[in-house]
Amino acid sequence: MSYILFLSFLFALHPSLLVSRDCL
Repeated sequence: MSYILFLSFLFALHPSLLVSRDCL
């Protein structure tokens, strides 16, 4: 797995993780 793919996936999930943490 390439680092660029992993980083882009992580950045795509990052906002969702912050939002879900705010909702809790």
